[in-house]
Amino acid sequence: MSKASEKGDLPGFSQSARSILNALSSDAENDAELVQTVLTDAGLTQRVLRLANSAMYSVFGGEVTSVTRAVQVLGVQTVAHVALGLKVMESLGSGRPSTDDTLAEMQKSVLAGFMGRQLAGSQASVKDAEAAAVCAVLMGLGRMMVCFYLPQAWSRIQAETDDSTSEDDAARAILGGTFAEIGQRMTRQWGLPTSLTNCLQSRIPEHGQGPATHEERLSMLATAATQCARILHDTPDDPEAGVSGVVDVFANSLGLEADAMNAAIRAARTAARQHFDEVPVPIVQPVTEEERHARLMRGFRGLQEAASSATPTQMLSLSLEYLHNNFGAKRSFCFLRSPKDKSYAARFGLGDGSAALLPALRFDHHQHSDVFSLVLNSGKVLFVEDAKAANLQAKLPAWWQASLSGALSFCIIPLDIDGSSVGFLYVDWAPPLSAPRMDIVRTRTMSQVRDILVSHFSKAHA
Repeated sequence: MSKASEKGDLPGFSQSARSILNALSSDAENDAELVQTVLTDAGLTQRVLRLANSAMYSVFGGEVTSVTRAVQVLGVQTVAHVALGLKVMESLGSGRPSTDDTLAEMQKSVLAGFMGRQLAGSQASVKDAEAAAVCAVLMGLGRMMVCFYLPQAWSRIQAETDDSTSEDDAARAILGGTFAEIGQRMTRQWGLPTSLTNCLQSRIPEHGQGPATHEERLSMLATAATQCARILHDTPDDPEAGVSGVVDVFANSLGLEADAMNAAIRAARTAARQHFDEVPVPIVQPVTEEERHARLMRGFRGLQEAASSATPTQMLSLSLEYLHNNFGAKRSFCFLRSPKDKSYAARFGLGDGSAALLPALRFDHHQHSDVFSLVLNSGKVLFVEDAKAANLQAKLPAWWQASLSGALSFCIIPLDIDGSSVGFLYVDWAPPLSAPRMDIVRTRTMSQVRDILVSHFSKAHA
């Protein structure tokens, strides 16, 4: 659709949603990229942590205090589906459409997402429930695209749809394809997984026959959710007859009792109302120094517990997230050493603009006069309180000056195995944030994080 490139992205389908899709469709299941994407959104972070701490996952024991640990507990695919569903629904709900019709279609899709999750119900895993929600949201994508980008064509299609001409027939005559086909074409361009794109075709049971495949079930759930959402939105004063008709058609084929399906629809409607009426709460709450220390210790215990089952990459991500959040950092990075050329490169990061900085954060370890080389050679944690001090400038390497010189303070935590460096963690503070007071508790905690990682690496190496 050339109009899409002229007018820009559908409101709110942000880069973060695309990053989540990358994690969802990646064979390698990039934990670090997914964690970084989730952490850029405070609301999404809270949602993922709430799910990881729910009764469903209480068998894992211990409080889940970091997104990285949540990915361990829930799995990349589940977190990605949760994140994608929430991001798309939030985006569609908060976008600024150009017409009332576009707003109405967005609201229907948001409502359909809640319907899809509730209809999947107790029969589905969390992953499948979130997949049903995503499918239901995106099933309305074609309608939203046409309404937003081609309002005149949209008006013609609505005008020509009547008892003798279906909406699909009118769309096919005017646009050369149905709304569903247009939506699927866009999802393929966006790089969504094929399995998800295939679910976006409307599927109505024939003679009470159930779905033959998992994709067909998701498609049928999304179709039922979409139909209910349209009825509830278009006939809010008297939706009962229309909803009952949908229940009669889909309940048996989906293996649901009519009463259970009606209860799920009511629950979804209530959740959607709360979503649209919700008043954002402040994310930053004032805390005392005692509360900060309590959080520090609680998170550290979680780090210790995770070490028994986490991979080295997960432990690095857990540790970086723990330091970044509990020490109020501006940016944090994990640097790893290449065994081939002994160079160092930042593999993942957190905080303002960290993803964009990654390509520039590389250096060769040939010099021995700058602070990074000195720390890597000594193996000791270094905290630099005043990075602007005149006597320090000659000891700051060019790569740091070019990319990270906005920092007022920073900390380097070297990592090694048997005296050989494998990398380091870097944490910095810049306006409007300032470094915390490095009392004995915080200083000791940083060293203990290093000890946990070194021990973990040594065991993995052995």
